[in-house]
Amino acid sequence: MWAGAGISFLFAIPYLVMQAQLDWPCLDYWSRYGSSKTYAASPLEFVWFQVLVMNPLSAPLWLAGLVWALGTESGKPCRALGWAYLILVVLFVWLKVKFYFLVPMYAFLFAAGAAWIEGWAARGSARVALRLYPVALAATGIVLAPYAMPLLPLETFLSMARATGGNLGVKQERHETQILPQHFADRFGWEELARLVVAVYQSLPPADRAKACVFTANYGQAGAIEFFGKKLIPDLPPVLSAHGQYFFWGCGDCTGEVMILVGVPEKDVARAFERYAEAARTDCDYAMPYENGRAIYVARGSKIPLAQAWPGLAHFD
Repeated sequence: MWAGAGISFLFAIPYLVMQAQLDWPCLDYWSRYGSSKTYAASPLEFVWFQVLVMNPLSAPLWLAGLVWALGTESGKPCRALGWAYLILVVLFVWLKVKFYFLVPMYAFLFAAGAAWIEGWAARGSARVALRLYPVALAATGIVLAPYAMPLLPLETFLSMARATGGNLGVKQERHETQILPQHFADRFGWEELARLVVAVYQSLPPADRAKACVFTANYGQAGAIEFFGKKLIPDLPPVLSAHGQYFFWGCGDCTGEVMILVGVPEKDVARAFERYAEAARTDCDYAMPYENGRAIYVARGSKIPLAQAWPGLAHFD
C-alpha cells in the first residue's frame, strides 16, 4: 500500500509544481464548484442517483460487494476499499460534486458482490435466481443505455425523454435544461457556433480582419470555435478565453482593437469597449439553454489594453 501511495505521489509532483507556480488555481476552482456550478444534491439524492445511474437492479450486486468488504472475514483483505467507498460518499456529498465522481469504485464492488453471491448461491437452492439475475440486468440495461449513450436516432430518444422527464430525474449542474439531458445537450450547437463566428469574421473589412481576435465566455465555446473553425478557414483568428485552462494560455498578440465576443453579457461589452454591435445570435434548440440565443458582438476600441486587463478576467467556475 505504501509503495502504491509513493508511486501516486511521484505522478502528482508535476501537477503540484504547476499549481504552485500558478498560485493554486485548483483551490479557486473547488471553492466555487459546489456553490455555483453543480446541483447540490442532498445525501439521499446523491445515494439515489448512484442506484439509478448504475441500474437499479444492480444495487443488490454492489451492495453485496460493500457488505462483503466491510462485514465478512473473507473480505478483510479488501476492507480498506469498502471504507474508501463510504468515505468518498461522505466527501462527495459534502463537496457537492457530480454523482459520477464515484463511478470508478463500482468496478471493485461489482466484482466483490458477484463472487460473494455466486459462492452463496452455489451452496443453496438459489441457482435458478442466479441464472435469471444476469438476464434481468441485461434487459434493464438495454432500456437504460440510451440515457447514457447516444444509441438511438434523435427523434426516437426525444420521444422516450418526453415520456420520462428527459433525464430520469438525475441532475448534474444548476443550469436549466430542456428535453435533452445535459450530457446530450452539450453535444449540440458547437459546429453552428463556429460557422457563425467564421461568417462574422469574414464579414469584417480586411484591415479589421488583420487585427481581429475572438474572445469567448467559456472554454467550451473557445474549443469548439478552434476545432470546427480551423476546418472552415485556414486563417482563423486567435481564439481566446479567460475561463479555466484557456486563461493560462494568455492573450498573445491580441490588442483588443477589434474583437469578436461570444457569450459575453452586453453590460460587460459596453463597459470594456468604445463601440460594439451585435453581429449574430446562436440558434440551436437542442443545445443547453444558456448556450442558445447568445449574442455575438463585434467590439472595437478596448478601453484598457487587453494584456493589462487579462489578469483580472480569469474565472475558474
